[in-house]
Amino acid sequence: MTLLKRQTRPTSASNTSREILVAKGTAAEVKSTKSVFRQGDLLYGKLRPYLNKVWLADFDGLCSTDILVFPKSEAYDNRFLKYRFLTRDFVNYANSNSSGVNLPRVNLKALGRFEINLPPLPEQRRIVARIEELFSRLDAGAAALRHAKARLQRYRQSVLAAAVTGQLTQAWREQHPDTEPADELLAQILTDRRENWSGRGKYKPPIEPSGSEFTQLPDRWAETNVDSLIDGGVQNGLYLPKSKYGSGFPILRIDDFQIGWVRPLTELQLVNADENQIDTYSLAVGDLVINRVNSLTHLGKSALIRKHNSPALFESNMMRARISERVFRPFVELYLHSRIGRTLLTRNAKWAVNQASINQTDVCSTPLPLPPLAEQHQIVAEVESRTTAIDHLEAELDHQITRSNRLRQSTLATAFSGQL
Repeated sequence: MTLLKRQTRPTSASNTSREILVAKGTAAEVKSTKSVFRQGDLLYGKLRPYLNKVWLADFDGLCSTDILVFPKSEAYDNRFLKYRFLTRDFVNYANSNSSGVNLPRVNLKALGRFEINLPPLPEQRRIVARIEELFSRLDAGAAALRHAKARLQRYRQSVLAAAVTGQLTQAWREQHPDTEPADELLAQILTDRRENWSGRGKYKPPIEPSGSEFTQLPDRWAETNVDSLIDGGVQNGLYLPKSKYGSGFPILRIDDFQIGWVRPLTELQLVNADENQIDTYSLAVGDLVINRVNSLTHLGKSALIRKHNSPALFESNMMRARISERVFRPFVELYLHSRIGRTLLTRNAKWAVNQASINQTDVCSTPLPLPPLAEQHQIVAEVESRTTAIDHLEAELDHQITRSNRLRQSTLATAFSGQL
């Protein structure tokens, strides 16, 4: 059982003592991999102290010896001690007195030298009550901010859904009744594909669209699939061993892009590739990259390559699709970012251990609603206008959430300086 050693030295204040709290293990504990704790004990994780793991036990149990157990005491309230351990100065002290690279642990002797001003028990309880009252208000505010952020995410998806089903540009279509139909645009794309065929063997027509996924497309729209819009095929990326990384040519990896964001070229890792690999796997402006192997929540994320992302290679866990220049490519990216497009893209995913995958056929056969070219431009402009406003609101919410966290620390600092 973890014991608590306490030494007291009087201070100038008659009603306050300064205590050094030392968690100390018995000889029996050294041989054991578990420690006993009781309901009401305070548990502190000495492994990775920067995570600041503190818990007031609400049941009896066992814990790892990487967890220090502070038993209940008649001299102090463990809730008071818990909040003291959450203060920035204590966390910084623990971090600066830890050792180890991958699994840093706080130095126990150094931790025992950390001094805590301990007021009389009734005042400890008054301080705790005041902290919890203020934290309750902060928690309610933070919950409201997180709820607002979640609503913004839902609104973002509703904007994308309205965009790819034609609802967002309904008024625009009424004002532009003579727009060239998407069927004519699609015929031009397929003609280009046939005439510019550079694949192996005879020309391969695109996969036949199912023609049944979108039952209420607006007038002048057409149902097709991704394959019908591809000008240069779909290709898996480049695999190179870790020994090849460190210098050379920039390479895009799956952690380098998320929906709506791609890491700039200057921040990408470098890889030592030969001229043939660079020629085969280089990304050009307008290429679409799609994550083909990942957890299901990230599978199928995609990004359109723009000027600040090219030229770069792309890794083997993603695919590259070269979309026809006759299509407004940001519309295709927008569609694959929508819940509708992402669901259809990944619906035939194959499962392996802890991850799923899609292949080139899955990408090519993904159904896609194709608006007239002019309407594609209008859709993207409408979405960008709304998402820019959403981005600003999310940034403000993040700022307020960060501010709420700082207020928690300032509350603790005020409490333990005797000013609360």
